[in-house]
Amino acid sequence: MEQHSMQQNRDYSAYTGYGANKEPLFPGDGLLSGRMCHHQLSHNGNDIESFLFGINSTNLVSASTPVVPRMRQLKSLSIIDKAPVIFPEPLHISENQRPKILT
Repeated sequence: MEQHSMQQNRDYSAYTGYGANKEPLFPGDGLLSGRMCHHQLSHNGNDIESFLFGINSTNLVSASTPVVPRMRQLKSLSIIDKAPVIFPEPLHISENQRPKILT
């Protein structure tokens, strides 16, 4: 039983599916943004992160190749309907008027 318990603990610790989103979405209207892993945002997240941290930038043996990000196209999720914005008429200032001077 103890070996079975330890094996279940190892399986739980090694499984990466716990807590991961099955369908990641960007927050839309009415939502705050949450945490997203780099592999949910792009196909080559490790390469982008290594480039941003400067890993392999001082390698004198072989030059590093430029990183081309391959981003995932994610949809956004809105939970409220946003009211349309109404803009006022353009402000027109007549040429024959002066501003009011406060004394």
